[in-house]
Amino acid sequence: MTDEWLEYFESIQEVCPWSLGWYRRGRIDIVQWMGIVHPLRHYAARIYLSPGTSQEQLNEWQEYLNDIKPREEWFYSHPSNQGYSTPYPVLIQQSHAKLQTARRKYSHKSNDLMVSV
Repeated sequence: MTDEWLEYFESIQEVCPWSLGWYRRGRIDIVQWMGIVHPLRHYAARIYLSPGTSQEQLNEWQEYLNDIKPREEWFYSHPSNQGYSTPYPVLIQQSHAKLQTARRKYSHKSNDLMVSV
């Protein structure tokens, strides 16, 4: 784990609360984008680093990959977007099923907290 990525995952807890745990458990793979999509296998997500790539190009790739990979969800992040953006231009690959499960679990936890307050 690099401190930079650990800091990033800590900073996005508000919008992606499950990512820090996945990262700490080695379930997020971070690799260089070489134009090849790798199967996720046991990973919850893969981050493809793509330094120097524009937001427009990342968005085009994301849209294309979402069209041809219906069992996955693809996102992009670019540091110029600020806010919760990654420190580098990246494509993010996630299993649609695992992401939906994580969202449901978090939603239930949030609802339980709201009821108990």
